[in-house]
Amino acid sequence: MTKWLALAVASLAVATSAASAQGHYTIGEINSYKAQPAFLEPYKKGMELAVEQVNAQGGINGRTLVLITRDDNANPGETVRAAKS
Repeated sequence: MTKWLALAVASLAVATSAASAQGHYTIGEINSYKAQPAFLEPYKKGMELAVEQVNAQGGINGRTLVLITRDDNANPGETVRAAKS
């Protein structure tokens, strides 16, 4: 699963560099939210809270953060599709 996560992070890094020209930074995360809800829902809420707090303080260098999360349904093929979308 580590290689799929690396692929997802690399894909999102490309999206982030394109988004920074638009006045915000887009960050993303792909995980198995439906397969492991007891652990991952609080994790997701923590990320959302952190993004809200950063944006409330003016963002990073004046740019807001946008968080995109995707569920891969614990399927490597879904991970790749989510990373490409």
